[in-house]
Amino acid sequence: NVGNFTFSDTTFTNVSTAISHGSGQGTGFDLSGVDITNSADSCIVLPDDSTLTWIEGSATDCNTLAYAGQGAVDTGDGSTVWIENVDFTDAAVNGIIGSADSLTLSNVTVDASGGFSWQQTGTGVAQTGTATSGTDAYFYNVDINNYLAALTTHATDSLHMEEVDSTGDSNGYTVTPAGASSPTVGDTGWTMDTVSADGGLTMARTQPANMDNIDLGGSLQLSGTAPSSDMVRGSTVTAEGITINGCGWNVNMDDVTIGSGGSNGAWISANCASSASSNVVTISDGTMAGSSSNNNFAYARNSVLTDAEMTVTGQTAMGSNLASAGTNGDIRLIDVNFRGNDCLDSSNSADTSVCWVEAASSSAKIYFGGTGTVSVYRSGNSGNAMQPGHNVAASVHDSSGAELFTVGTSKTDASGA
Repeated sequence: NVGNFTFSDTTFTNVSTAISHGSGQGTGFDLSGVDITNSADSCIVLPDDSTLTWIEGSATDCNTLAYAGQGAVDTGDGSTVWIENVDFTDAAVNGIIGSADSLTLSNVTVDASGGFSWQQTGTGVAQTGTATSGTDAYFYNVDINNYLAALTTHATDSLHMEEVDSTGDSNGYTVTPAGASSPTVGDTGWTMDTVSADGGLTMARTQPANMDNIDLGGSLQLSGTAPSSDMVRGSTVTAEGITINGCGWNVNMDDVTIGSGGSNGAWISANCASSASSNVVTISDGTMAGSSSNNNFAYARNSVLTDAEMTVTGQTAMGSNLASAGTNGDIRLIDVNFRGNDCLDSSNSADTSVCWVEAASSSAKIYFGGTGTVSVYRSGNSGNAMQPGHNVAASVHDSSGAELFTVGTSKTDASGA
């Protein structure tokens, strides 16, 4: 470190690289109102373990020679990067990439929609270090356009994704602490709200507390062993399919839209290899739209999977089913309509002639059920006072009255019902 650098209201034009300090490990860079245009290589190349704070500015036409592994900003390894109110336009191949320990983007646009599509083969935002601790990522109001992959982060200690949007991507988002092949367990209880992409979202060994307003053109995948027994709650979730491929996940999503009716099909799959740590997955109040090539709409192995108040459209491929339960699979179809037919007939019995299912193992179970209305009130001298915002649990009992299991919970509305 030969000293830190400060640039204010500075413009770089027609350069190889605007800012680079390859031997200056640990150097600090403070940029304010800096604009960079037409850089043959990456506009900024940071030394390892450096610090970059960039508030207000722009970078246009970075990496005009379209080198692989370059883009708008190369963060180097072990760096701390804070970028706020900066627009990146038509950086070739990649946007912001590197192995930063800490990466914060706030009110940032990484837009390559005006560049050549064949050049945008990289990632809009990438934090790809392999450190097993000490890394974090914070993304707020980040717009990414026209990169093959939208965003990848390997952050371990802290995560936040809010108002993050990508268009023109195929691969969407990848959130894997310390990398896809690492066993590292990441952050839990973090915020994921208002996230969209043309591609999908893959997340392993880390879990947010909530996944609200998620809009994906691809699939949503949660994999590996869940890092916590806490429930992941989601509301207003759209994806081609939802895959839980691991054990110990507790997921509850409502207002879901699964599948677009195209050749990809539609599915909800909860697949755990061990009976020691089953998944508990619930989707409710939504739709599934498949196609004639659809595999099983619902699948469970060593998992409890509940589909409640779901309308399912589309045909299945020959031999596939509305629901298939494998080893220790427990599927509950509650108020489900398949291809215009209710899965309960007029006598409230399972109608497997219109809702075909498969118990593929002797330990598999598939239940059919309906819904009802429960009112919660407090009784007093002046009458009954309805109670909104109260949780109500429903359970299944056998003929002797013994409780077998809890189906789920719901919260009373403003009228107490």
